[in-house]
Amino acid sequence: MRRSDQRNKEFAKRIIEQLPSNVRATFTPIQMAALYETLSNSQTRHLVDIRFLVPVFSRRFYFVCLIGRDRRPRQRVSLRQAVLARLILLAVALAGCGAVFGLSQLYRMTTPSIRNQPVVDQGKSFHPATLPFKRNQEACETDGRQWEDGQCVDYEHDPSF
Repeated sequence: MRRSDQRNKEFAKRIIEQLPSNVRATFTPIQMAALYETLSNSQTRHLVDIRFLVPVFSRRFYFVCLIGRDRRPRQRVSLRQAVLARLILLAVALAGCGAVFGLSQLYRMTTPSIRNQPVVDQGKSFHPATLPFKRNQEACETDGRQWEDGQCVDYEHDPSF
């Protein structure tokens, strides 16, 4: 029997012995055998298995380096990868939304507001607007405008309308 197999069986025995006696008594022999088998196989063999403690000041840190074949079911590995992919997608989407919001706020802060500002400065006098559709003096003056130099001129309205 290998030394690691012996350690695994001792480990399983210690764990089972730590169970309260009233709980241990409720297991059937088949359940006890399955529990013992499961616990003794819990420590798998690795190609490289390096474990050591490093004391740092008043604390100790436990380092482990394991190298070996991945024996996990493919379904379990792909499930973790799917969760990781979704988390990355969520993080990218949130970062994108944050970037768009931040850029829009920056644009609002740096662009002078042109809302609620008149197109033409009201303090200055308007230049007169000529109305080409009024072709005779009578039609022009009937609407309250002035006839000058053969054109109908409007001094009341904004020429930028």
